[in-house]
Amino acid sequence: MHSVLRASIFLLVFPVLLIQTESVHAQVVIRPSLGLQSMAFIGEPPAALPISPGSERELPLGGGIMGAHAGFRLQFEAFFPKNDLLRLPISIEYFMLNGKTTFALSSFQAPRKQLLTFTHEANIATTNIGLTASFFELPSFYVTAELKGVYMFETELRSRIFYSDNHETTASYSSHPAHGTFRIGGFAKIGSQVEFFEPFLLDFNAGVGTLNLLLKETDPNKRRDILVVDPTRHDPEQTVQYFSLGMTLVWKL
Repeated sequence: MHSVLRASIFLLVFPVLLIQTESVHAQVVIRPSLGLQSMAFIGEPPAALPISPGSERELPLGGGIMGAHAGFRLQFEAFFPKNDLLRLPISIEYFMLNGKTTFALSSFQAPRKQLLTFTHEANIATTNIGLTASFFELPSFYVTAELKGVYMFETELRSRIFYSDNHETTASYSSHPAHGTFRIGGFAKIGSQVEFFEPFLLDFNAGVGTLNLLLKETDPNKRRDILVVDPTRHDPEQTVQYFSLGMTLVWKL
């Protein structure tokens, strides 16, 4: 855990030291922004596979995390006013992922239908440093590449058996299938900033990224894969890619 904190602090502090060094010779503008960012997995990584009620290896036993999930992004972007083509964004993100898979336990003729629901919750925090090339006056167009420090918190899996007519619970269980995990990821996006009202801009962006480009688990004797309810079922750990849309409010300091 200490190594994770040190890596995250380094990712945030190192660019600031560079900015302070350059600011001795030129003024630096820093613009904060806060907004929403989504995450939707690309393809069918194990994290997006359904959660199976069986234990046979041929059954899918992923994380059930399908569709798009919301997150928040706080960013500080630094640039020199006289040469604002290249900019340095430093940001943190927090995503809340929720997967659900439901199965019918009763036969079609049963007077009361019983359902089994698995709910899998995961939270992800990232610290990011990047480089942006910004073109044109407002509305502007930009391209950004980022290096991400990704920390996936302990996940929670809950199962519940209940009647569908009145939602009466007959059995429930909860566990924590995965411990906290750190990975190195990447992200590339395109976006545009437009005038909103003084002193604010609106930023719209879209991009693709990966959560575990580096530091994948390769030891077959340890848990593998990420954001799944049984990491040992997937060997080796697969790269998890995602698509993201964002909208942020930028403060023109």
